[in-house]
Amino acid sequence: MPCIRDADMKMPPSRPQYTYVNDKKPVTKNLARTLAIRVNRDITHSRSHKDILSIIKRDLENFDGVNISTAIHRLASFDMTPVMLEEVRSSVEFRHLVSKIPSKSSTLAIRNIANVLWGFAKLDYRSENVLDFLCNCLLYHKLSQGLPQNIANSLWAIALLRYLPNDRVMKAIEFEIQKKIADFTDQNIANCLLSFAKFEDYAPQDATMLCLKRELLAKIDTFSAQALSNSVWGLSKVGASDSTIFKALVDASIPLLPSYNAQNIALTLWGFANADFNPGCQILQQFSDVAQKKIREFSPQNLVRSCLLFF
Repeated sequence: MPCIRDADMKMPPSRPQYTYVNDKKPVTKNLARTLAIRVNRDITHSRSHKDILSIIKRDLENFDGVNISTAIHRLASFDMTPVMLEEVRSSVEFRHLVSKIPSKSSTLAIRNIANVLWGFAKLDYRSENVLDFLCNCLLYHKLSQGLPQNIANSLWAIALLRYLPNDRVMKAIEFEIQKKIADFTDQNIANCLLSFAKFEDYAPQDATMLCLKRELLAKIDTFSAQALSNSVWGLSKVGASDSTIFKALVDASIPLLPSYNAQNIALTLWGFANADFNPGCQILQQFSDVAQKKIREFSPQNLVRSCLLFF
């Protein structure tokens, strides 16, 4: 874990503490904080990725860890075409922003780290060195401070980026899931199941899967259509499915079927196929009726996934 030196630590307490901008004019810590707050306001009020890149170009020297996290999260929140995404990833401003992460790690809370990882996943930006560094931050001094959403989002992001941290990081994440499972929402549970399903070379501990399934059953009435479909697919991929939990997922899905989109339908039917689970002709007919009404929403990939159960 890189050690970030604080050059001001040796100064007498009565002396003002300084940071430096461009190695030139000394700026007091209070002024640096004021500048960082102003930068964060500008980032949150931006209206496009170009606005963010302009702010980075103008003010990167004043960024703290929160600013870095906000900028990456905000960039990832815009609806961008593939061309725009590549424009962001390949820009000098974005590369400079990412390179600043190690020097500002002391000001990154776990929420900030989770937001950076989420932003990388949405931007499809993958750097092994940066991911190694961020996951080590989680392991050494941040993860235990995290809320369920921070833990689930971090796990979801690294899984989506096709990045598998070392065993120590994964075991620490699983420990926090087990410890805080009572506070996990439907989305947190579903994201964890979906994430574990995406790791090809990692099998979660039995204790982790047991607590996730137990909490799923306890809170299943609160699950959204997306959480239900993600849970079906996730459970089917990690081999942790059984008839009891799948029947409960089917029962919970029926009242929500009218709100299912093409992705929800495809993942659910694909999950049934993976688990070799037959929900019965009546249930399949209900899914089929909804699918026919929304057939124009189906991508070729979702059409194929939906049909797997019938072969």
